[in-house]
Amino acid sequence: MKSANNAQTRLFSNLPLNWLNPVAGYKLQTKTMSVNLYGPVSALESINRDNLRLEIRTDNLISEVESIMPRVILPAGIDKQVQINNLIPKEARLKRQ
Repeated sequence: MKSANNAQTRLFSNLPLNWLNPVAGYKLQTKTMSVNLYGPVSALESINRDNLRLEIRTDNLISEVESIMPRVILPAGIDKQVQINNLIPKEARLKRQ
């Protein structure tokens, strides 16, 4: 964690990626992702792996390999104080089977 004026970054590694509406014929290649968050120390300390979610929703898949930007779901109330600094990898990948 880096500190600057009572704000810092915090990395959450290997968070499971939740595919909300799986599409037949496609396989999720990206199983986990890491999220780097930035915000006040108190807000970041209140976040844990159980209340931070990564989700993707797919519609109209047409190519062999698709890349989709996941949605990061922060705990209620914290979402106004914390921002997503980085997502690793940047996108989730799906592949036609």
